[in-house]
Amino acid sequence: MKSKVFVFAVALAIPLFALLVAGGVRMKMQHDWSTAVMNEPSAHDASGQLTDKAQSLLSLEDVCQSDPSQIGETCDVYSDLNTLSEYAIWSAVGTLAFFGLVAIAGFIARADRRLLLAFVPGMFLSMVVVAVLLVLNSGLLIASLYFLFSAFFSRIPIGIMFAIGLGAIVALFQMLVSLKSVVKRAEVTVIGKRLACIIHEGTASGCWEREDAGGSVILVAWPCC
Repeated sequence: MKSKVFVFAVALAIPLFALLVAGGVRMKMQHDWSTAVMNEPSAHDASGQLTDKAQSLLSLEDVCQSDPSQIGETCDVYSDLNTLSEYAIWSAVGTLAFFGLVAIAGFIARADRRLLLAFVPGMFLSMVVVAVLLVLNSGLLIASLYFLFSAFFSRIPIGIMFAIGLGAIVALFQMLVSLKSVVKRAEVTVIGKRLACIIHEGTASGCWEREDAGGSVILVAWPCC
C-alpha cells in the first residue's frame, strides 16, 4: 500500500511542479516586463502619470496576444510556458483518472471474478497508459528544469536533464521486458514417473499420462481398456 501511495505521489508531484514553475516564471517575466515599460521615458506624461499607451502595454499576456511581433522571443517563451501548464494539467488529470480506474476495476473484480478474463488486455492497456505518462512526465520535468534554471539561475542543468531523459528510456525498456514476462503463458511441471497400465483379471484400472497440449503441460486420465 505504501509503495502505491509513493508512486501516485511522485506521478502527481511532477505535473504540480511543472505548474508551479510555469506560473513562477510567468510572474517573473510579467514583473520584468512591466518594470521595463514603466521605466521608459515616454511612458509618463508631464504630470508623471502613466500614459494610456503605457498602461495598455503593462500586461505581457495582452501584448503577446495582440501584437507578438513587438517582442517575438519573449512571447515565444511565454507561449511555451502556457503550453507547459496545459500539458501539466493533462498529466495530472490522466494520473488521477488512471489510478482511479485501476482502483475501481480491482474493487469490481473482487465481486465478479469473470472480469479477470480481461486481465491480459487490461495489462497491455495499463502499460500503454503508464508509458505515455512516463514520457509526458519526463518531458515536463526536463522542460520545468530548463525554464526554472534559465529564468532564476541563468544556467541550464544539462547533466540533470540528460540523466532524466536516459532514465525514462531505461524505464520504458524495462517495462517492455516485464510486460513480456507478465503475459507469458504459465507452465506447470509435474515431477514423477508415468504409471504403467495394469490390467487385473476381470477388472480395468484408470491410468494417468502427461501430455503437451498447445504449449501447456497437463495431466489427463484415460481408461486402460
